[in-house]
Amino acid sequence: MDTARSLLSRITEKSNQNEHLPLTNAQNPDVIDLPVPAQKHSSRKIWIFWIVLCLTIPPLVLYLSLPFIRSDTFRNFTSPFQSKPSATVNDTHPPDIDDYIPPHVTVPINQTRPSVSKDCQDLTNLTVYCIREREHAAPQHDLDLPYPEGRTGRYITFNNQFGLIGFNNQLQELLLNAYLSWRSGRSYAFRDVSFRYTGLHVPLSAYIGGPSVGEPILDTTIHGPPARSVDQQYWHQVCPPDEVVYLNVTTEQAEMGIEGDGKTEGSLLVEKWVERLSRKEERCVEIMFKTPRIFDFTLLDNPHLISIWPEFHKSPFVRDFIWSPLVHRAYSHNVHFMASLPDSWKVPELGENYTLEGLLVIAVRRGDYKGHCYLLWDAGLPFNTWDMLPELPDAYIRDAPDSPAEKAKFVKHCWPSEEEMMAKIRKGREDSGDTLKRIFMASNAELEYLEEFRENLLKDGWESVVHTLSKGIEFPTEEEALCDAMVDMEIARRAQVFIGNGFSSLTSNAVMMRLTDGKDPKTIRFW
Repeated sequence: MDTARSLLSRITEKSNQNEHLPLTNAQNPDVIDLPVPAQKHSSRKIWIFWIVLCLTIPPLVLYLSLPFIRSDTFRNFTSPFQSKPSATVNDTHPPDIDDYIPPHVTVPINQTRPSVSKDCQDLTNLTVYCIREREHAAPQHDLDLPYPEGRTGRYITFNNQFGLIGFNNQLQELLLNAYLSWRSGRSYAFRDVSFRYTGLHVPLSAYIGGPSVGEPILDTTIHGPPARSVDQQYWHQVCPPDEVVYLNVTTEQAEMGIEGDGKTEGSLLVEKWVERLSRKEERCVEIMFKTPRIFDFTLLDNPHLISIWPEFHKSPFVRDFIWSPLVHRAYSHNVHFMASLPDSWKVPELGENYTLEGLLVIAVRRGDYKGHCYLLWDAGLPFNTWDMLPELPDAYIRDAPDSPAEKAKFVKHCWPSEEEMMAKIRKGREDSGDTLKRIFMASNAELEYLEEFRENLLKDGWESVVHTLSKGIEFPTEEEALCDAMVDMEIARRAQVFIGNGFSSLTSNAVMMRLTDGKDPKTIRFW
């Protein structure tokens, strides 16, 4: 800074001494090369230049952002869909942690459990508005219920959850947070799903079912009598601000001796937080807004996470995980075409465990991964979450020093060429004893790329090949259009063999479901 000030002083002094000195002078070392200022007669040109620049930059930025916007959350989603807003709770957040003020509450504390309107009492009415209405009216949203629920129950909400990232990452975090709540003997107050590029806030039960969204925990022999999860509206009723203990993750983890940046073993981190959240005198706990997430990317993309798996995947939030009726309907509308199944094949009931025999599902990440892979390489990251499990045949944990050979290995996993993918697909067919006949490609690639890849696979002997943008895949309602990524995950879950991108959260969620369903790890491969 002192050098900069000295330099500026010398320039000013020299300018005052002789205003006619040239600004570029190789013989005079005290004269600094600077651009010649524009003349007055060119001011109009400058204004025109800035106006043109301001008009062209926003469209250019939008155009360049399209590959990133077209994530694995939305495929054919073309019209913005916003569910009717809830007029009960306004979850506004403060700008700074130090000046934290609890969210503004407009729900009367003594309000009874909401009723469901006549139109929404029909469970086949799957509009987002009715899904939210039924979510609010869940049986556990009753202050008069006995402990461990009702006004004497113990609750927790993660106000730092869901950082407007893709649904796949949000699913990972919410399941881990629900698991931590369950281990701590607290009812998990779940939040809406949020999407950065559309501004959508969708009720969580529009996407998933099971204990995470308040359905009963059937196995009560583990960790005591469980309380059902509740939504945010009920949280504000049962936990008024003066009864809430607000926890700053940074402060709490420092007191626990937990190192940041994913340096602490996952199982140890869970045990420390279970101990902290089990305090009986703290009935309602809120993990504060704008504090670091407990399960952040430094842990989700870290081999230390693996130690959580043995108990995590046996928890009711994973073991009893199911999709919502809306997702199941969208899946039922498309699975025959996606998996090239005969019309006579009957779609199993929601929650039933089965396998689509003869089907290979491949996850082909393109689009945003053209740049994202190099960001992952520069950050030194391994596979994503459960893709790192050592029992998986192609598990990759980057522990070698940077080198051309290591980088080539990394790129082969993250951005494989078409030839490399074809080789892996042939190997999968051989390993199955040639029982694989059909392929579904889940991808964010462009139509031209997918069509060309499809033709090459058909030439390689596959009976049928369907991809993400095939014309036969349809989502007939706006609500179903929100479910395309979930449909991709469900068909990857049910396939006989699945080949995914180990750096993808969609892939790791499918891996979690396949292993929890009891599928052989050998049926899970990575590029």
